[in-house]
Amino acid sequence: MRFVTITIAIFSNIYFQPAQGSLISSPAGHFEAFLGNAGAALEGSAGNVLFNPAGLAFAADKKSFLSVAGTAIGYSELGQREGLKSEGQLNSRPLFTGYSSPYDENLRLSLFYSEFSNYTQYTQTSSSDSEITYERSLVGLSYAGPISNKTAWGFTVGVDFQEKDVMTFQKTPVASEKDFQQQMFFYVQPGLMWQVSDKYTTGLSISWRALNLDSEGNTITSSVTNDLRRYSPDRDPLLGVTMGQGWNMERWKILADLSYAFESPQDKFWSLSLGAHTYRGSEMDVLFGFQHMSGASYFRDLGSIGVNFKQAHYQSTMGLYFQTFNGHEEGALTSSEFGVIFSASFEFWQKDR
Repeated sequence: MRFVTITIAIFSNIYFQPAQGSLISSPAGHFEAFLGNAGAALEGSAGNVLFNPAGLAFAADKKSFLSVAGTAIGYSELGQREGLKSEGQLNSRPLFTGYSSPYDENLRLSLFYSEFSNYTQYTQTSSSDSEITYERSLVGLSYAGPISNKTAWGFTVGVDFQEKDVMTFQKTPVASEKDFQQQMFFYVQPGLMWQVSDKYTTGLSISWRALNLDSEGNTITSSVTNDLRRYSPDRDPLLGVTMGQGWNMERWKILADLSYAFESPQDKFWSLSLGAHTYRGSEMDVLFGFQHMSGASYFRDLGSIGVNFKQAHYQSTMGLYFQTFNGHEEGALTSSEFGVIFSASFEFWQKDR
């Protein structure tokens, strides 16, 4: 059986998402989505709230942004190698909404809601087939401020919602099992950024899913009769660290992020993200990037590219991405995803200085 997923994602955002930096499993952020999810050392980007909140302190302090919700229009297709089964689904979902503004003399405050992880994995063994769907969203706020004219701190706090839906079909005897898990966590992310020189910037971000607020699961087994079992899923905290580097050249900005996270001794994952921002003129830039992520059960490769158009108080970026998921486990299948991504920012208010 081979499953192929084709997704078109249109991001319309002025201020974008929170939380796990380069460990996010889809293109995310304002510029970062086009840079292979690299951004822990990117200054003054709307996506700093997601990758390193300290970068917000380097945004021009007079600017406020209103975030507009985006949508993703996706088409998924799955079928057996023998060609006996095929089905498709068209869907639309919100991605992001938020607000960012100067607060007090040296602080910046950002409020947000984001739905930033939604993907499916498939496995096949001699005795069963499984379809596993993951969804994740986060709501919260970020603060950022300067330590000096070259260094800054930032802090994100929020509530992390996660859902996992597993559908398993047993071949012999004929039976099916549906398992649904829903968890809610208190989430914090501190960050630091240092502009070492005009040509080099470094950033550090720590992601901590600190406290489980709610955890519930249901398993329905169907064969001759239907059986329902309720339980509480594992409540392991997640701790992740991202170190970012940024190099400024004459017409280039190069970014590199290395991330590592673990939920338990058995469940660890890491990622490497590389991005390049080329300055082609006063009204247009080009961005592109690559990310490799590897976890306990799968690895993923992501490539992205975009063109940024600039006006006095407005910017928009349009681009493409392609990613593949491959399972480590025996019987795991490959899925691929292709999409169109779009981000926009608008300065709607200017504070008197």
